Amino acid sequence: MPRPSAAFPILPGSPAKHLRPPPGLSPAEKELFLDVVVDHRPEHFKFTDGVLLVAYVRAVLDEREAAAHLESEGKVVDGKLSPWLTVRMQAHKAMLSFARALRLGPLGRAPSRASRPQPLKPSQTLSYYDRMNLEQDHATSEGDNTA
Repeated sequence: MPRPSAAFPILPGSPAKHLRPPPGLSPAEKELFLDVVVDHRPEHFKFTDGVLLVAYVRAVLDEREAAAHLESEGKVVDGKLSPWLTVRMQAHKAMLSFARALRLGPLGRAPSRASRPQPLKPSQTLSYYDRMNLEQDHATSEGDNTA
């Protein structure tokens, strides 16, 4: 039996196995990671999706930062295009690519002919306490990970 990854542990004992945020994320990255994870069915993200999900989260935050700079400074600075415009376009392109790979957004929610997702049952929803457990740093719950 393979050993679970330390970077992307699965929450044990939960009826649903949501990915936990890996150690080393900034508070903003961790919050967005959790927002994305808890917004999807537990089966949506597989163990190996963690790396792509972190890259997606960072692209989203880069796009937000660039958008804020463009809002405050404008798209043209001293007669030249702002470098933040390039940052925003690259982050936007990366976001779309990662979102497609992770099946986020409307296309990921649309049922395919091969499989029709079932609606969530009340027992599958994530409680506030489950989210708190996901927010705990990996270091504090390292001994809790069993597969």
